[in-house]
Amino acid sequence: EDARDRRITERAIESLGKIGPKAAVAIPLLETYLYRGWYVAAAALARMGDPGVKVLTAALENVDLDVRRAAALALSE
Repeated sequence: EDARDRRITERAIESLGKIGPKAAVAIPLLETYLYRGWYVAAAALARMGDPGVKVLTAALENVDLDVRRAAALALSE
């Protein structure tokens, strides 16, 4: 994945976050990017309401520090 593709993906994820709970069908996709350590996915999940918060809460116990950090930051905002 090159830098251009990543920017496009990040913008799409940001857009899902702006839509909020109405985009909850995308939670599994956002979770995939969260587990890659992408903060933008964590922030979008935080805007999905309870289902997104549950994913972020579970991610706080992930072995990957980047995943835990992204989840904690998103939950704190």
